[in-house]
Amino acid sequence: TREQLLKEADDAIFRRRNAAVENERAIKENELNTENAVELKRRQIRETKMDADRAVQEKQRLLGEAEMAASVALEEKKKELVLLTALNTRAEADARAYGLAATMKALGTGDPRMLQALAAMRLPWDADHLYFTVREPFPTKTTGASLVFGRVSGEKPLLIESHMPERGVIFSDGIEADFVEFNSGSRVKIAVAERKGVLVV
Repeated sequence: TREQLLKEADDAIFRRRNAAVENERAIKENELNTENAVELKRRQIRETKMDADRAVQEKQRLLGEAEMAASVALEEKKKELVLLTALNTRAEADARAYGLAATMKALGTGDPRMLQALAAMRLPWDADHLYFTVREPFPTKTTGASLVFGRVSGEKPLLIESHMPERGVIFSDGIEADFVEFNSGSRVKIAVAERKGVLVV
C-alpha cells in the first residue's frame, strides 16, 4: 500500500541519518583519540627533554664541583711549593751566613801576612791548586803553630794528623753539622781532586 511504502521510505531515511550520525560520531572519536595520542606524545617528548635537561644540569654541576675541587687542590699545592721554596731559600741563606761568619771569624783572627797574601791572590776558575789557612793559629803550652798558611796541589797535598783526645771533627764548606770525627791518631789527606766540575753560566 501507499502508506506502507511511505513508512519504509521514512525508515530508510532514518537508518541513513542514524548511520551518518554514527559515522560522524566515530570520526569525532577517532579525531579525539588522535589528538589525545598526539598530546600524550608531546607530553612524553617534553618530559624526556626535561629529564635530559636535568641530567645535563646535574652533569654540569658535578663538573663545576670537580673543577672547583681541582682548583682548590692546585692552590694548596702552590701554597706548599711556595712554603717549601721559602724554607729551602732560608736554609740556603742560613748556610751561606754561617759559612760567611766562619770565614770572617777566621780572617779576623788570622795572621796579617796571610790576609795580605789572600788579598793579592785571584784564583782562576780552572785553577789546579788550593790555598789553606789555619783558623786561630795561637800556640799553646804543648803545641806550636808554625804552619798557618800554604798552597795545596796535586803534587803537594796537605797531610793533617789529629791530636785531639776527643770531640775532634773535620768538615767543609762551613757546614759544621756535616762533619766526620777526627780524634787523636786520625789522619787526613787534602789534595786537588782528579775529577773536575764544570761551571755553566
